[in-house]
Amino acid sequence: MSGDRPHNGVVLETSKLPAPPTLSLSKPDLKTSIIPLTLDRQSAEDIAVNGAPSALSTSTKGWRYPFVIMLDGILDPANLGSVMRTAHFYGADAVAIATNTCAPLASAVLAKASSGACEAVQLLALPKPANFVFDSAKAGWKIYASVAPALPGQATARDVSRQTTTTAVSLDSPLARAPVILMLGAEGEGLRNNLTSKADHLVSIEAEEKTNRAVNDVGVDSLNVGVAAGVLIEAFMRKPATGTTAAEKARQGDLGF
Repeated sequence: MSGDRPHNGVVLETSKLPAPPTLSLSKPDLKTSIIPLTLDRQSAEDIAVNGAPSALSTSTKGWRYPFVIMLDGILDPANLGSVMRTAHFYGADAVAIATNTCAPLASAVLAKASSGACEAVQLLALPKPANFVFDSAKAGWKIYASVAPALPGQATARDVSRQTTTTAVSLDSPLARAPVILMLGAEGEGLRNNLTSKADHLVSIEAEEKTNRAVNDVGVDSLNVGVAAGVLIEAFMRKPATGTTAAEKARQGDLGF
């Protein structure tokens, strides 16, 4: 019953984690700190667990717009739980999960890896991830896809124009100007093409160049998705050093987006 995890002789039966099936996010209302939602149809039993919210309350205040982490193709429940823990620590407003391609939310391993964050962070289930991205983008959300750095000569002209790095993101502070959805995919294949094609920007983690690779190279050239999520989220949540941001002006009624 505990999925081969340490149980200390205690088992607690609960309902599944609430994650309303979300079709799209609408334009956030910064003055009331809510994000209107469009939900898919639910059974009465599912409504009893998920509720049927018409909007998502956020804790966003001050300098930034809302920030949502979207996960697709992450089959390891430990990685899924790790990302939830990191998202909660940094104050992301929600974690949206493609339910058909990710590990089940009912996993005991996920709950253990999240250290309880799965109970605290707002979860959204995505029955139609590509449509979710497309419709949310129409409402003004900026879409960032986490990808591996492109090799020379392999990127298309469109991809080159969309590429950015964690260093550039931390300096540019995109959350100061618009709400952002950051998509992360499986460690091996990465995000599916039908998702990356809808992104405004392709963001890669900028690594230090190895000048003496032959000496200590053990073949590790990538990060675990849970660790990568931490690096990416920290870059997006970096507050601008000076000046009044567009988000702060919008809260004062001076500017929309």
